[in-house]
Amino acid sequence: MLLLVMTPSFISVPAPAQAGLQFALPPGYYSYIKLSFPATENLTFRVISSVPVDVYIMTQRQFSVFNSTGSVSYVFFSSGTNISHTFMGKGIYYLVINNDVSGQLAIINLWYSFEAISISFNPGMPVATGIADYGISNRSDTVYPYEILARGITGFAKIYSIAAYNSSPPANVSRYGASLQLNVNLQINTTGGTYVYWLQDVLAFFTNNDTAIFGDNIWNSTSYGANMMPIAGKGIIVPFNGRTAYVFSSQPFRYQLPLSLLLFINVLNSSENRVSVQFGYQINGSEPVIFDSPSIKVNGLKSYALIVDGYSGAPDGSYYDAELVFGGEAKGETTNFTSMDSQLNMWYTLFNGSEVEPSSVYTFGEDTLEAADNLRTVMVNGMPTVTIGKINYSAEYSLSDLKPESLNVLAVRPNYSELYPL
Repeated sequence: MLLLVMTPSFISVPAPAQAGLQFALPPGYYSYIKLSFPATENLTFRVISSVPVDVYIMTQRQFSVFNSTGSVSYVFFSSGTNISHTFMGKGIYYLVINNDVSGQLAIINLWYSFEAISISFNPGMPVATGIADYGISNRSDTVYPYEILARGITGFAKIYSIAAYNSSPPANVSRYGASLQLNVNLQINTTGGTYVYWLQDVLAFFTNNDTAIFGDNIWNSTSYGANMMPIAGKGIIVPFNGRTAYVFSSQPFRYQLPLSLLLFINVLNSSENRVSVQFGYQINGSEPVIFDSPSIKVNGLKSYALIVDGYSGAPDGSYYDAELVFGGEAKGETTNFTSMDSQLNMWYTLFNGSEVEPSSVYTFGEDTLEAADNLRTVMVNGMPTVTIGKINYSAEYSLSDLKPESLNVLAVRPNYSELYPL
């Protein structure tokens, strides 16, 4: 059914601005607000309705199609009577409220405001600890957002000591477990809309017997709580906390300290309608190993990239960030580290083949569920170093010229001739 627009339906909002609106929306009608984002601010809004409604944030193109045909695509969606969200964007977007659920008159209360981009955290709470790039550089209290679109990401770790203990871990998680995770978002743009996936390349340690396993997860971040559809790969789809994810784990192996390690994730267009993800590692300068290469089927592929973006957030409300962090073994575990001394570094491989470091990194990862309650990251001899201690939330570091080539740990450089160009 073609939806009718409530009149007056267009409210142009200068930015920055704050507003509180109340209006009636008949069944089968929608109303919208055009939002022009300031360069370094994001939108926080809340919709309270007397009956369930659909709330969207759309790009200009998405709204144009919706407004003329009723076909829906979006960067954010939620349905209900009490909806709140913070959205980081750049340029023009549309906030759309659609009364197409109940068939009844909706009394809408809408509040919105533009606020400075920030990285939110709860001081005192355990967090994944290491280095994380949020696409945000803060210099002299001035925020400078930036965006990175890459075909690969590499995380380096030199681990001199690691031990952990949790007396009450989740089911099937070791009391002595810990993990190092390289995590980043994959954005896929198609003729039917944009899809986002949270990729995790994980080394899980069992510190009581010096064994470890490599594993990978893929989560659907296209909307809040979205399930992961079956994809081609070595892993399986498993349920967790009301949603599903793609999961694969390797066979255990023994490790020795000190351990020089690369974790890497590459993306490529493996066929006309598939985007493949390469999860891999390299230990002590040996040959790189790609241990899983799942592929995601897409229709109408336009472009894809690993994305870090300080201008906008993922559709499910998480950050478009990249994280190389320590935490519990799995299943959202928070663990206590009894020993830790590791150096970390991270860089991206762009589509032109060049390698770049983050402009800034922070010491904690907000999108990684596993956490540590007693680690901190500090700079030692120019390298981010993770040790036992109280988390230093406010620390921000530059990684310029820190790639550890002198340590004889070389990043894998696969053949990118089949990459789908942006």
